[in-house]
Amino acid sequence: MVCCAVTLCAHYISASEFNLATYYVFSRILQDNKFGNKALRDMLGEVWTMNARSLSELENRHASGALEIIDKHLREVLDATPPGADWRRSLAPYDDDGETLHSYYSMMQSFLTSSRLIRFTEKRVEAIKNDKGLHQLMQSLEDGDCTQEECLTQLNEQVEESKSMGLNFNAVARLFLYDVGVTLESSSATKSRPPINVAKFLNRCLGMPLSRQAMLTNHFLKWLEKEIKEAKRSGRYDVSFRHRGSYSIV
Repeated sequence: MVCCAVTLCAHYISASEFNLATYYVFSRILQDNKFGNKALRDMLGEVWTMNARSLSELENRHASGALEIIDKHLREVLDATPPGADWRRSLAPYDDDGETLHSYYSMMQSFLTSSRLIRFTEKRVEAIKNDKGLHQLMQSLEDGDCTQEECLTQLNEQVEESKSMGLNFNAVARLFLYDVGVTLESSSATKSRPPINVAKFLNRCLGMPLSRQAMLTNHFLKWLEKEIKEAKRSGRYDVSFRHRGSYSIV
């Protein structure tokens, strides 16, 4: 796990910036393993339910990244929907789909039709049908039908509208974590497997683009800080372990 923590740090910062303060963040995770795993379980619990409340704010760049994934999937769904048929039926996987495709379609169906996101999904379908989806917007920019400034304004409007309709930090985190194999099922304990731990979580984060690594790792560190503060208040934390301030990865 030490190797994992150090490797993750190296992805965010150059060798000249890799100092003791940065290493301290991850050494704390190693030394506070009990609290780290508890923080991770609590954090993921919020992610799986896509709780609207979050310790972190959803940045527009991550919201637009999620929109790109969602719109691409919905375009495929709409293309597969016969004229006059309900597009919702096309969200379901086919029986003869391969395991990977079946799993992805099942996840996206559950994700997009959840009570938190169904209004958002319907709005995205409407936008795509009216040639106002994210792909169409990028195509307009490429074709010269709108300036970069005009397209950026429209993109920001779509992002803000999506956030107001349920696309929150935890929903985006759930979508990004699926890409690296972290799901409710894979992270939960079974008779033959313990729940996901900090080491595995950090290793999976390494499979993400750098900005998403920072998004999820910094969010986890906030949960770790929260867990340690609560442990100190309740007398469960060894105060002989000194900690100075908070750290984040940029």
